[in-house]
Amino acid sequence: MIDLIERIESFKAEQSLLMSYCVGLPFFEQDILPVLQKIGEGRVTVLLSESEYESSFADFVKSAGIRYRFHPVRLSRPNQKFHPKLYLLVKPGEARLLIASANLTPSGFRSNLEIADEIGISEGADGDLQAFSQVAQLLRSLVVLDRRLPTAVARELMEIAKTLDHWVGKGLVSDVGPRLLHSIDEALLVQLLRIIPPAGIREIVAVSPFFDEHCKGILQIAAAYPKARIRLIKDKEPGALEGSLLSKLKARLFIDEFIAADNENERRLHAKVLVFRDLQREWVASGSANLTRAGMLGSAKTGGNIEVVILREYTNHDISELLLNGIRTQRVNAKTLSWNPATNVERMPSKRLTIIDAHLKDAQINIVMQTTLPHGELLYRVVAECADQRCEVSISAKPDSGGSILLQVPVKRSFIQTEDPLSVTVQVQGNGPIARSWVAVPFALAFTAAQRGVQSSARQMCRRVFEDGDAASVVADAIANFLGELANLTEQPGTAVVGGRSADRPEEPDRPISANDFIVSTEELGNLRETTARTAQAFYGLAALLEKILMVADTDDEDMPADSIDVEAVEEKPGRQLEDRNEQSRKRDRVKVEDQLSQLTEAFRLTVREALNKEVSPAAVPFVLNLPDAVISFLLLHARIRQLLNLEPDRRLTYAFRDILQDVLSIDGVLVGTSFGWLVRAKCSDRCQTTLQELLNDRGRMSRLFAFIAAGLVMAGPKSSDLAQAVLGGLHFVTGEMPASQIDEEIRTQLGRVAAASGGWISVAEMEKVLQAYAPGQLSALSLAKRWSAKPADSFCRAIERNSIVSCSRSHMTFPANTSVMLKSANGDVRCPFCRRVILPVKTGSIVSGVLNWFDFVLAGTQ
Repeated sequence: MIDLIERIESFKAEQSLLMSYCVGLPFFEQDILPVLQKIGEGRVTVLLSESEYESSFADFVKSAGIRYRFHPVRLSRPNQKFHPKLYLLVKPGEARLLIASANLTPSGFRSNLEIADEIGISEGADGDLQAFSQVAQLLRSLVVLDRRLPTAVARELMEIAKTLDHWVGKGLVSDVGPRLLHSIDEALLVQLLRIIPPAGIREIVAVSPFFDEHCKGILQIAAAYPKARIRLIKDKEPGALEGSLLSKLKARLFIDEFIAADNENERRLHAKVLVFRDLQREWVASGSANLTRAGMLGSAKTGGNIEVVILREYTNHDISELLLNGIRTQRVNAKTLSWNPATNVERMPSKRLTIIDAHLKDAQINIVMQTTLPHGELLYRVVAECADQRCEVSISAKPDSGGSILLQVPVKRSFIQTEDPLSVTVQVQGNGPIARSWVAVPFALAFTAAQRGVQSSARQMCRRVFEDGDAASVVADAIANFLGELANLTEQPGTAVVGGRSADRPEEPDRPISANDFIVSTEELGNLRETTARTAQAFYGLAALLEKILMVADTDDEDMPADSIDVEAVEEKPGRQLEDRNEQSRKRDRVKVEDQLSQLTEAFRLTVREALNKEVSPAAVPFVLNLPDAVISFLLLHARIRQLLNLEPDRRLTYAFRDILQDVLSIDGVLVGTSFGWLVRAKCSDRCQTTLQELLNDRGRMSRLFAFIAAGLVMAGPKSSDLAQAVLGGLHFVTGEMPASQIDEEIRTQLGRVAAASGGWISVAEMEKVLQAYAPGQLSALSLAKRWSAKPADSFCRAIERNSIVSCSRSHMTFPANTSVMLKSANGDVRCPFCRRVILPVKTGSIVSGVLNWFDFVLAGTQ
């Protein structure tokens, strides 16, 4: 008997596709999801029947849409069911598939009597090639059948099918080995008849807990295999089978009722097995299909269920005997059995309003719906809920000719920056039809296992080191946002055409960044992911260490962990020696923490630097705009940990991240040998302006940006006044708001939260003073540029910059290293050591012109 949880965990999948009729979400999220997201990308998609999806909102759900995709498969007729139990696990170079009768529920995985089979394949064309070729065909057929699958899900299914086809194509596919049969395109019985010749079959053993009202499944199989004796094993649940309809089979049919398995009387029969025997061979089909009309006799295209079974052929009868000998049954008379409609699932009502997809993009929920309502414009009431937060809006929209509707619901950024799932309810005003959906959050779904671990570790760490819950939230949210935007950057570029629909259409959810828009090349992407992985590893190590010894500096001897105290030493050594021993242990622990903290700091710094060095791109704007918050939050976390452990402050970190602030926002780049801040260049880019402005329209984000930058400049110290002016000048240029005059109530609130997180290191008054000290008319870089820009260029040495090297335009000789520093000084002329002309220290180009013209306009307005 296969232990499904053990088999899933042992494979260490990096991508998982799970299909089940129903899902016990609390069980799945607690017991299955963590083992699927231990390593690699950890992408998980769960597909289930529409009726069961509708009931999922009553469950205690923690992660739908943020850690895994969760979507229904919708069929055309109300009484059809999406009924497979198929668990596909993929990692680089290998895949495993579990085909079972067990739903993704506690009873399916733990208590019912179920059956499960397993097949595998590797990139080297080893494994069950025939079956995996059929798996790929199943995935493609599902995309074609259900056109209402979200584009992201359809794309994923097609990508998996493509991978499996590639692996299968490396080998020689034959009729040898297991077959995977599904009922999307053709009824299962039709396929079985093509493979298993009816003439030779002498016995059929059918294990099934459910049947149809008119016994069509049993009667049709009996008619298809007229020479076979049929043994039917059913569950002891009454009302599942109308025995009077089976009298025509006479002596061919024997019905056994399940009593127990493995001496456990409480187990419920839920396995579905068909065994076909001739004199020498047997075929065993197991999986999701009950012996019903919908399960065996029809395809999904003609009104049947979607079922999946695995079919194996054996040269003897040992396998089926092994399967059946483990259960105890008793013979029952068919005439005593009856059908009770109350024990069977009711038909699903036809829906007039269906949410096809709901996904979050920027600060907006995009809801794609279909309706059979009249095509006039209607008013929709939309309620979005996340934990204890709720927002409600009314939106007018008119369906297109196909009945499709797109609703775009704006939400506050604070509403979505949580670890809780987001759901939407849409109702047509006037007590019209209602539809509900979990909302997919692409940036959270894009997290790798390492990034999820970093996010979790960061939040746990913040809760441990900050006594104030709000302070912990400020820092944890900034770091979590940093990871979310980083996940977006490390998402692979590329496009696909899925089921006749282009994945490039702008209105489609989860459109991948195209190669032209992507921030990094494929080669550079690898470097970024490597630094992210190092950050994750360092976070793990530090979080685990702090869990044990964070409060070691304040712990009394009697409260020390048991594993750090030698019991015999307590009895034999004097108290003073024990105190010395414990103090030495504390010191060793502090050294460990300091070492781990240094590793984390360096890894974090390299990750930021690796991403920040890439070219300006719209896709990267959200990430870079969040960097000041993340960098200063990390500084606060770092400082608080050192404070709690009585470690000396580490000013090197402050200097390193001060340089990062400069690289993000400085306007000193008007001068030769100096770089513009990344966001300043983005502001001057036609491609990035719109994205940047949309993000800055969020007042909460703007206020946090001002507060964190003010905190960073206070931490940089009083000697960094030139840096402060250059960074605040960049902030002024990028946001269009004067730092000195925009300290409103919302900014003051954010200043207070950051001050609280600093534990007294920074005060609100100090941050306000830094902001108020900003004066655009006193920016040294601008005044120097203005002084030189009016002079004729022909009489000067024009400096040329290539790859951070500054050289003479006439001789092309590289300037000495200190020339750039001298050019930034307003103390006098600097002559070229080669052509002896005075070097013109001002750059040319559209960015320089744009910055100078904008500040001229601002200064003119203040005079």
